Amino acid sequence: MSVDARGRITHGRADMSRLLRKSGALADVTSLTMDLTLTGFGSSKPAGPLRGASARPPRPCCPCAT
Repeated sequence: MSVDARGRITHGRADMSRLLRKSGALADVTSLTMDLTLTGFGSSKPAGPLRGASARPPRPCCPCAT
C-alpha cells in the first residue's frame, strides 16, 4: 500500500492467487494479482440529479404538518 503526503491511500496491491480454482477457465493460471490506483481526490459535481430526488419539495404527510 502507498499513501501520499496527506496520508491518503494512492495505491494498493493484493495477491488473489489462493482464490483460483484448479478447474474451469482459469485452471492453468498460477498467479492472480489485483492492483488498485486511486487518483482524483475531492468531490466533483454530480452529472445530474440524484436518483430518487425530486425537483419539488416534499408535501406534508398530514394537514397538521403545515
